Amino acid sequence: MGTNPSPPSAPPPTQPSSGRGAKPGPPPPEYQFQCGASAGGIERSLLAKAKAFGFTESGREHYGEEQSKRTASYIPGRYAEYQLVPLVVFIAMLLLWIHATYTWGFLTTLFVASGIIVVNLQVAVSNMTDMESRPRLSHLSILCLPATVFGSCIGLILTQGYFYSYQAFLDRMQYVKIHADHPASGLHDAAGITFETDVGPDLSMVVGLKSGGTTYCVAPIIKKGTPPSSQPPVQFWAVGIDCCEYRYKFQCGDVSSSTARGGVVIHDYSAEIMELLPMNSPEKFYRKALDVATSLYPVSTDSKEAILLSWTENATDDSGIWYEGFYNAMAASFCFVFFIFPVAFILSSQHQMAEIQAEDPVAESRRRRQEELYSSPGGPM
Repeated sequence: MGTNPSPPSAPPPTQPSSGRGAKPGPPPPEYQFQCGASAGGIERSLLAKAKAFGFTESGREHYGEEQSKRTASYIPGRYAEYQLVPLVVFIAMLLLWIHATYTWGFLTTLFVASGIIVVNLQVAVSNMTDMESRPRLSHLSILCLPATVFGSCIGLILTQGYFYSYQAFLDRMQYVKIHADHPASGLHDAAGITFETDVGPDLSMVVGLKSGGTTYCVAPIIKKGTPPSSQPPVQFWAVGIDCCEYRYKFQCGDVSSSTARGGVVIHDYSAEIMELLPMNSPEKFYRKALDVATSLYPVSTDSKEAILLSWTENATDDSGIWYEGFYNAMAASFCFVFFIFPVAFILSSQHQMAEIQAEDPVAESRRRRQEELYSSPGGPM
């Protein structure tokens, strides 16, 4: 009568039906983290190892962010190494050709450069067969192979066009106060020639020989104020490329300067540099233009013995050709860097990711289990 009715007891937990559309509910809280053989879970020792590696209850690693930071910091360092080493090799091959060709000769330099390329190729091939155990050495040898090849090719071109002639200029003689009728045969060892004040190019007897889209210009260097018909055979000619019209408007070098009194002698070094790979030299076209000039104007000359000069204010300085070669070498180096940029980035990324995975025992064990699974006869089901 006065007693309070007892609260209704909680209904027993219902079991999900075994019907097709039924969804199983979550297990009770007391069963969620039970471990041991009775619960069918993993052993406590394995759970301790998993916690030591940083696993939470949801199965995610605590050190994921740490590994991402390591990846972000390692890749730039490895990439810098992969970019710097091939660039150093490329520049070294450039310097080999630039400095050794004049001292050792073309054939000796070619032999040394070819030996370096062959050794690099052998190292690259041998390391590619064992890339997994030596990825860093394999990648560097692969990157250095084009560096040696391209460095040799560019070095040969720059040597032939600029640096060989500059080094030869430093070793040759300087002649001053030369008359217009001085025999050219006695001055073939000249680097620069400075004439008397009454000697200069005659711009009324210009010839422009066009070949392959290039105009080769020549003008005789004679004594001023003397009629051409009474001149002795012309011994010296001012020359240039793409600086005149067919028969007039000679603007080569410093011909318009009133203080210019001489020129730098043009020598053909193709026979010394390109003994195996002969190339067309401008000197050949200049001498053809001399023959044309003697047929058009009242002058005579020995086209084979005449000395060709680039008319300039300072015949004792040919540093301009050195600077031109230096700028071309810098441009070639930048082009090589842009060429090797994507390759170095890809290889450095692969190498660094492989190192990080090797340091991660859990990821490494997963990778090995996947390899074992896929290598089994039945394969994954």
